[in-house]
Amino acid sequence: MNLIGLGKLGCEVATALKQHPQYKVYQIGIGLQGLKKDGYFNFPEFKKPEDYEAKCPSVKNFLKSVSGDTVLIVSGAELISAASLRIIETIKAKAKVSILYYKEDASPLDKTRKYMDKIAFSVFQEYARSGACNRAYLVSQKALSSLIGDVPVLEFRMKTISTLASMFHMINVLQRDEPVYHNYSDPLEVARIATLGV
Repeated sequence: MNLIGLGKLGCEVATALKQHPQYKVYQIGIGLQGLKKDGYFNFPEFKKPEDYEAKCPSVKNFLKSVSGDTVLIVSGAELISAASLRIIETIKAKAKVSILYYKEDASPLDKTRKYMDKIAFSVFQEYARSGACNRAYLVSQKALSSLIGDVPVLEFRMKTISTLASMFHMINVLQRDEPVYHNYSDPLEVARIATLGV
């Protein structure tokens, strides 16, 4: 499975999942250190969110080996999330794309980031409903923080990233394992919006 981390949070989750051999990780972010051949794409920084889509550099060559099951990991509160559609358009012909969307707590965000998060939340759901992507996994920071419990402020982000990565990995493993016994039916074709739970 291919994982594309977009932005700071997306890259952190993808990095946490890199330890598992079943994932091929690609990271697209601002200020990334590393070579493209090693899965790092340094994205230019822009002041306005609309520039991330309008001036999105080509990632076609960077993502040329991406095919099959692919998950784009992104937080809508990051301005770079505006480049999501361009990235999905680049790979959708050869990849079955899903989105792992992290919905930030809106209270500490500035006006622009709140607006971006609200738009991204709606757009990613529409991607899933329209079939532009296979599935959208929506994860709320509030719900995840209640699962994590009390942790020191300095460890909160690290614990959030590791919990999100662990949940995603375990669900992925369990979906691919053959159960000894089950009584569930296949999801409907139109059931494309999901969340992660424990």
